[in-house]
Amino acid sequence: MTFINKFIIRIELWGGGATDYRHLKEYMEQEGFLQTVSTPNGCAYRLPTGEFYAESIRQQPDYIRRVAREAAYRTGRHPAILVTRLDSGDSMSWEGLLTG
Repeated sequence: MTFINKFIIRIELWGGGATDYRHLKEYMEQEGFLQTVSTPNGCAYRLPTGEFYAESIRQQPDYIRRVAREAAYRTGRHPAILVTRLDSGDSMSWEGLLTG
């Protein structure tokens, strides 16, 4: 049986503005990160600015953080990064996210 690691990544760009976060989104998407989460029935919700979601069979939080750091540095801003792995049985709860 193969288990998929799921991650939530939060990136704060110190001194960053809207343009920096637009570029961050582009760079993160190029690395395979999503700015949406989906429910089991397939409805997708947009995460807040600077929040991303990733799935990987092999990778661990340190690797995800390194890839996110490289994408964030491409904006020219210094990032603060938090990576959280959701283990089997963990769940997410949200409110106010828009579909998309």
